Amino acid sequence: MTPALRGLAAALLLATPASADLATEWRDLQARCGAAIVRGAALDLSGLRERAPDFAYNRDVTDGTRRYVAPGAATVGGRLVPRNFEAPDGALRMRLIEHRTRPGTRAICEIVPRRALSREEADTLLAAYREMKRAALEQGGWQETPLRSDATVTREGMVTTAPNARDCPVIAQITVRAAEGDVRSSVSEMAGAPDCGGPSLLDRPAPPAPEGEDI
Repeated sequence: MTPALRGLAAALLLATPASADLATEWRDLQARCGAAIVRGAALDLSGLRERAPDFAYNRDVTDGTRRYVAPGAATVGGRLVPRNFEAPDGALRMRLIEHRTRPGTRAICEIVPRRALSREEADTLLAAYREMKRAALEQGGWQETPLRSDATVTREGMVTTAPNARDCPVIAQITVRAAEGDVRSSVSEMAGAPDCGGPSLLDRPAPPAPEGEDI
């Protein structure tokens, strides 16, 4: 186990007293994201179901037909349509976004709410992230990185001190807009390293497009 992954694993064992179920769900999804991104391994989807996929219009089509870019198909900018996974009764969703790179794909694994969160819930998830970050920094393999915040949004992050198994620098960050009930955290392979990337972190095929739609 790498120092960065060991730091995340130790950090996610910590407990948060308030909104324990939500914090526990977040820690579980965060651990899945962290293990996949830091190790460059297949994303653990056990116990999760795939949500109806996100489809995006292909704006390059100019013949008047409605065409979609399906999950697993690269858009014009090389971005893959996100794949969404969630626990049946959970409040959060895990989303994997992959970008085309020369070695294959560069991955972003993020956790987003399925509904608007209360301020207390937002504070609980921010506290859980801070506990994870503090423990990870103490364990080693990570260093804090400054992210811009203001009166309406809180952003915090940390980056690995060495590239992951796919030669990518990794950032683990959180963005909180408490007044809007929005909390988004992610573990991501950062852009910029020319050799960053590898095979897709998913080991299952994308679901089919909506019936009757062109791809």
